[in-house]
Amino acid sequence: MTTDYLESVKAQFKHYKTIGERTFEQIDDKGPFWQYNEESNSIANIVKHVLGNMMTQL
Repeated sequence: MTTDYLESVKAQFKHYKTIGERTFEQIDDKGPFWQYNEESNSIANIVKHVLGNMMTQL
């Protein structure tokens, strides 16, 4: 059971990693830092927070 779960988690991670990479391929170099307005988050800021949340789960 543990092996199946771990393999499933790895597969999901690879899937979302691929989606993320494809997203970044579609934007220019300034794109990750663009904000719709002062109150909104940039892509870079969202990725930073997601990474931080993932690191605290290890």
